[in-house]
Amino acid sequence: MYFFHGTNETQDSFIMDEKAKNAVDNMIEVGVAVPFIMVFPTYYYDYGNRALNVEKFVQEIRLELMPAVETAYRTYAESTDTAGFTASRMQRAFAGYSRGGRMTWEMFAAMQDYAYWYLPMSGGFSNPEENPVPDHQQERLMEAIQRQPQWQGNYFVYFSCGGKRDNAFDMCNDLTNYMLADEAHFSYGLNPGENNLCYCSSNELHQTLIGRFYLYNAFRDVLWRAE
Repeated sequence: MYFFHGTNETQDSFIMDEKAKNAVDNMIEVGVAVPFIMVFPTYYYDYGNRALNVEKFVQEIRLELMPAVETAYRTYAESTDTAGFTASRMQRAFAGYSRGGRMTWEMFAAMQDYAYWYLPMSGGFSNPEENPVPDHQQERLMEAIQRQPQWQGNYFVYFSCGGKRDNAFDMCNDLTNYMLADEAHFSYGLNPGENNLCYCSSNELHQTLIGRFYLYNAFRDVLWRAE
């Protein structure tokens, strides 16, 4: 799992919090999740100015980071080229919170041949450089699907967001409604053999530590279940 941080955070923010680290360890220990590797990149090339280049970051993930990580650690990829990553895509996930959730959608737009699972948390599918969020989510979603027709429906999106106290609530609900209405590309439910979309809405605020609850739910419901 490649996990992307939020706007005012770094690659250390999630995993260096003791509660988040313990939550992930306990999920494995009690059997909610099988053992898995988490990787924490940063999309900022200049953190002080919150500067990023989405297109270059996606290419960095694809061409540099994934080969480096999955050469150094034992994964399901028998080779770290396109053939190896595509053959092992069922065992790979992109996830992230807030702007990291928006970055997860960018991976959905470009990396469906490399990963099957997408866990955007409290982040919609809009241009990550723009604030406030523009109302182009449906267009971007359709572009992402049409760009990769060979994977049509062959993915699973586990989308999550807080309630009305979460400032991403309206954006995430709108995007979910788009997907629910698009029966040609999405099927709602918890059976990955038949469905490819689930949406969890909580009553939580917009804060990264809530991501550990969403991770727990995703493993409990669909993702790499221990049984």
